[in-house]
Amino acid sequence: MTNIEGIDAIPLLTRRLAWDMLPHLYSPIVLRRLELLPPGDEGEDLEHEDSHRRLDPLLAIEPYLRPILPIVKDVICAAMLVDEDGSPTPLNEEVVGEIVRASCVGVLAHLVNQEVVQVNDGCR
Repeated sequence: MTNIEGIDAIPLLTRRLAWDMLPHLYSPIVLRRLELLPPGDEGEDLEHEDSHRRLDPLLAIEPYLRPILPIVKDVICAAMLVDEDGSPTPLNEEVVGEIVRASCVGVLAHLVNQEVVQVNDGCR
């Protein structure tokens, strides 16, 4: 997934995710923070359009996401803020990574259970 025909795809995937995950006005700023040069104005317009081509088909599942996202936020915040012994969990890169993983898996599991998203048998 991060190696496409011998090419390191991480920069490409990082650019796409930055555009898809963030309000578009922040994408170039975040890309600079990640040490990826943002494209010029024309390239920025193309990346913005490309993001909409990926995101627009997902509008059909928004009604399924809207009611669960506040619940996901509450669960993640509760898990993030309190450790097993009841003390606050220090927020670091590892904790953020686990929050992202748990959020993605939880949301996808819900969408699969609701038969909104289908997982192919041959998926690896």
